[in-house]
Amino acid sequence: MPDPLPEPAQRTLSTMAFSAGYRLGLILDPDGTIRSVNEVSGIGHFASEALVGKFVGDAAAGGVRGAPRRQVWRDRVAAAHTSQEPARYWDLRPDALDGSAAVILTTVTPVLLSDGTLQAILVAVQDRSEVVELERTAFEQRELLNSALQVTGMGSFAYYVREQRFECDDRYREIFGAPPAVAERGSGALMERIHEDDRSRVLQEFQSALVGSEGVSYQQEYRIWAERPSGPQLRRIATVARVEVDAQGPRRILGVVDDVTERRREEELRIRMQKREALGTLAGGMAHDFNNVISAILSNASVASAEVKAGVDPSTSIDEISRGAKRAGDLVRRMLDFSRDREPERRAFSLAAVANDACSLLQPTLPRGSSLTFDASEDLPDLLGDASQIHQVVVNLVSNAAQAFNHGPAGTIGVSVDALAITPRKAGVPTDLGPGTYVRLRVTDDGRGIAEHELPRIFDPFFTTKVRGEGTGLGLAAAQSIVRSHGGQITVDSIVGTGTTVTVLLPTSSEVEQPKDQAPQVPRGQSAAPGPTAAPRVLFVDDEPSLASLAARALPHHGLVVTAFTEPTQALQALTDDPTAFDVLVTDLAMPVLTGFELVVRLRALRPDLPVVLTSGFLTDESHAEAERLGIDRVVPKPCPVDALARAVLAVTRSS
Repeated sequence: MPDPLPEPAQRTLSTMAFSAGYRLGLILDPDGTIRSVNEVSGIGHFASEALVGKFVGDAAAGGVRGAPRRQVWRDRVAAAHTSQEPARYWDLRPDALDGSAAVILTTVTPVLLSDGTLQAILVAVQDRSEVVELERTAFEQRELLNSALQVTGMGSFAYYVREQRFECDDRYREIFGAPPAVAERGSGALMERIHEDDRSRVLQEFQSALVGSEGVSYQQEYRIWAERPSGPQLRRIATVARVEVDAQGPRRILGVVDDVTERRREEELRIRMQKREALGTLAGGMAHDFNNVISAILSNASVASAEVKAGVDPSTSIDEISRGAKRAGDLVRRMLDFSRDREPERRAFSLAAVANDACSLLQPTLPRGSSLTFDASEDLPDLLGDASQIHQVVVNLVSNAAQAFNHGPAGTIGVSVDALAITPRKAGVPTDLGPGTYVRLRVTDDGRGIAEHELPRIFDPFFTTKVRGEGTGLGLAAAQSIVRSHGGQITVDSIVGTGTTVTVLLPTSSEVEQPKDQAPQVPRGQSAAPGPTAAPRVLFVDDEPSLASLAARALPHHGLVVTAFTEPTQALQALTDDPTAFDVLVTDLAMPVLTGFELVVRLRALRPDLPVVLTSGFLTDESHAEAERLGIDRVVPKPCPVDALARAVLAVTRSS
């Protein structure tokens, strides 16, 4: 009978045999003979008494590939004689109960006496098939994830909330330009690399994610200072992360990071190119519209001159010149609004009135012998939108129709406005317009028409059927853009040799806003009470000589005494010589030597109570804010009628 094992070794065997996962325990003599068996699950397919006394290589259940089983166990027993530490061996067992190959983990532990003599050998056998399969699946998933991250160029990280431990991969460190020593210091060290303007926001979003529920995901984009061989570089980083939560709260944050610097640069470049293209289209469209307006102004000025010479009242032509100038001012305003990304004004207006005004403006510009007729139904509903933009549409359409007669016989242009009720099944109506009431504008001509193959491109920017020098190809493109922005649609029907009809459908609005008062408003807390009997004395400053001359000639007709200067320094000297010589300052903003703001500051040092009216052709939100800070009483945008400027001057002088 073999000597019993020392008590510590017996306890170790019992713990191994009955602990979770262990299914068979063997005690071997130093020569490898099985002394005793503690079987848990019958993994060996032998009764315990059938194993005792056998050499372990003859009785072991584990199959070994590539070498005889007895030799394998001789080597393992020999290794136990020379080692003081447990040895772990992996075996394949082809005769598992379900017929599939099983993975067996065998642990061989030498039991030594105090003098180092080998007393026995403990063998613990564990079936690890399921665990190995899970580990293999997890390994494959990790490999797949790593491959995906390598393809995308992303880095990964994990933050263990309770341990406050941060882990990241090599790509993460590469993106941040952080050596391992920095990354090992944790997220705090990496947080220091975030741009100071973004750091507080990133930290706040991170902390907000931690108080969320299970599965909270969040995205961040921020700038970092990444170390590169050439020195620190400002890079833009995108982070996508997910918070894992258990019963105790947030457990871990897993995420990926990506360097999106080049991508954002490409996007910004594309946006700049799109804006440049849009500005080019706008500039071309503005030139197209200005040509129409200027042509109308020059034509009416010629007619007015002829009427004066003939002793005929030129007031009608002068009114048309005035309307043309206002339209030019609207064009400038729209261009400035575009540059500031402002929404166009939405007010109630009559399409019939706008179309009639455009026809009156363009009547003198028609080719000799051509005629223009206008017809509008009564009691048409108002539209809600930008009347100046719709006026531009009518001008473009009528001008295009007139150009159809440039190289042929004179003809007739017809402009009509009526109402149209659209139902879902109404024939001949575009299907993408919803049912409702629309106001319809039609511009027809009996000119040469447009070829059928050219009609699909008729709204393309810069496409034109006209000869070189007669058109930019932007009139219809701009018209279509405006009509669509008002929720409407524009279509063209044409037959070569017969003529062309352009139809515009614009939806009416059930919520009609009242037009805003165009007159300058009285400052808050003041009233436009009747003023003194003496005419206000105006110090007028504008570096444009024609405007200074116009103010000196026109403002006196409104009861004002004007002293005009084109040099701000001259105006400053005039008030320095006599600080009480003027009752109000009217100054342009953009001037050489001294800007309007600088002039106001210097003049207010001499006359703190001097009212100021500021005029400018380019007013930004910043200039409005500066005007308010300086206490400027009124801001009047250019171009503005003389009577509007006079009303502003009278309002501030009476208020003061």
